[in-house]
Amino acid sequence: MRVHAPPAGTAYHRITQRIPWWRTLLTLIAVLISTQVAVYPARLLRQHLPLDLPILGGFTPLIMSFLATASILPVALLIVRWGEARRVGTLCSVTGRLRWPWLLLCTGIAVVCAGAAMLAIIAPTALAVADGRLDLQVVLPILAVPDDLAARLIIIGPILLLPIIGQAAAEEFVTRGAVLQAVGRITRSPWPAIAVQAAVFTALHGSKVGFHPRTVQMLCFGLALGWITVRTGGIEAACAFHTAFNVLDVLAWDLLGMRTIVTGPWTRPVIIGTAIAVYVLIVRVVARGQVLTTTPAATSAAPTTPATQRGEDETAGSPT
Repeated sequence: MRVHAPPAGTAYHRITQRIPWWRTLLTLIAVLISTQVAVYPARLLRQHLPLDLPILGGFTPLIMSFLATASILPVALLIVRWGEARRVGTLCSVTGRLRWPWLLLCTGIAVVCAGAAMLAIIAPTALAVADGRLDLQVVLPILAVPDDLAARLIIIGPILLLPIIGQAAAEEFVTRGAVLQAVGRITRSPWPAIAVQAAVFTALHGSKVGFHPRTVQMLCFGLALGWITVRTGGIEAACAFHTAFNVLDVLAWDLLGMRTIVTGPWTRPVIIGTAIAVYVLIVRVVARGQVLTTTPAATSAAPTTPATQRGEDETAGSPT
């Protein structure tokens, strides 16, 4: 089977432009269908499993939920590989592969930004505890059972990590990968593709229609990570923040059982939106310093193999 490869200088959102349009359309439809179908085996299994498996205990439904979403990833990758006859590495970046050093660097930045957001969210509750207006064990009831806390952090924590990574990767490869690249071939400007993938990302999270706090939060999430994906020529930065945020979110609200009482409905979206904005701006500046590859470079290899050499720093038609 002939493998389609993007020509040198192609922006990330335009990688599918030389693939027949009908193949891209059918592939996109199949990928979107897979987001609803691929999760059923895990959901069916969850229905027949006890709610407190050994070791996992009450976290069994949470872990099965992450595994259900993660199961979308291999299905979506196979659909793209055979549907568009291209290497799945082109979903990762313009180099045709995952840029691991860049991913690790973005992860460090993401942990700091997402961690700061979490601290800002719980700050009002922490102040209420410090002032004596709230009992600490009301906010963190797990402190009443220290052995249970140790078990959660030492045993359940690592078990949760892989499903969380898989869940974040699945959503990124579908939205910032397949959807963004499918729509991006239509126009030179990446903004229509960024907007569409953000809407799909929001819909996949079951957000309510209208000006709702969670809807605004998911849209900001999708728009910001879509923009930085195009600007850096790959999904590493988006995967890093998505994973770091989910890990810290689960750590605070599920493993520690934290209850943020002193918050308003818009507190979380505003803080998270600010954290994402700061993150993508920092990553953009760092990417410039790294002279990061943002378009495929010309290669001496056969035209049917993906380009992997270092290319230009700026992407033609990329957002500013």
